Amino acid sequence: MKRYLKIFRLQLVNQIVSYSIFKGDTILLLISDTFGLIFSVIFFKALYNNIHAIGAWNYESTLLLVGIANFVDSFYRFLFEKNVRRISALVRKGTLDYALIKPIDIQFYLSTGRFNFQTLSSLLLSILIILHAVKLLRLAINVFNVIVFIVLLMVGISLRYVFSLYSSIISFYTTRVSAFHSLQAEIFKYAEYPLDVFRGLTERIFFTLMFPIILIANAPAIAIIQNRNYLVILSIFISAVHFYLSRALLFASLNKYQSAGG
Repeated sequence: MKRYLKIFRLQLVNQIVSYSIFKGDTILLLISDTFGLIFSVIFFKALYNNIHAIGAWNYESTLLLVGIANFVDSFYRFLFEKNVRRISALVRKGTLDYALIKPIDIQFYLSTGRFNFQTLSSLLLSILIILHAVKLLRLAINVFNVIVFIVLLMVGISLRYVFSLYSSIISFYTTRVSAFHSLQAEIFKYAEYPLDVFRGLTERIFFTLMFPIILIANAPAIAIIQNRNYLVILSIFISAVHFYLSRALLFASLNKYQSAGG
C-alpha cells in the first residue's frame, strides 16, 4: 500500500507541474466546469417555484442531492475519468502491451496517473452547496453522521468509477466505445434527482442494483437527513459486488487481449 501511495503522489506532482505551464487555459477550464452545476441549481429552483415538493423532497433537500451528486461526479472525473477512458485507445493502438509488462497492479496503472484539474472548481462549489443545504435544513450533525456520510460518498465515487470501467472493458471486444461512455455518463446525471421520482418497484430495483444511481446521492442524503443507516450496509454491499465484478471482467478481458505482436 505504501508503494502505491508513493506512486500516486509522484503522479499527482507530475500532473500539477504540467498544468502550471498553461495557467491561462487551466483557469478558463476551472470556470467553465462550474456551469453544469450552476444550471442544475437554477433548474431545481425554478421547478420548486411551481411545486411544493416531490414526494418527501423539498427544495432544500433536493439542493443537498445536487451538491452530493456533483461532488461525486467531480471527484470521479478528477481522479479517474481521463485514465479509464484512455483504455480503449491503449487497446486500439496496441500500447496496452507496455502497461502489462510493468511490475504494478494493472488496474491501478490503468486507473491512475492523469488528473482532471478543471473539475476542482465544481468540486469546491459542490462542497459549498452541501454545507449551505445542511444549514437550510437545520440538521443536527454529529461525528457519526459525518463518518456515515463520508463512507457513502466514497461508495458513490466507487460506483461512478466502476461503471465507467465497465464501458472501457467493452473496448476489448469492440474498440469504439465512446457511445457507451456517453450513455453511462448520461444515466448517472439522474443521480441528483429525488428518490421519489423513481416511484415504481421495478424502477427502484433497476436503479439500485443494475445502475445504482439512487445510491450515489440519495443514500448519503437520506442517511444524514433521516438517519437511515441501513443504507450504509446496502450501499457498501452493492458497491463491493460491482467492484469485484468489474475487476474480474477486466482480468478476463486482458486474458483474451491480442497484443500488438499478436
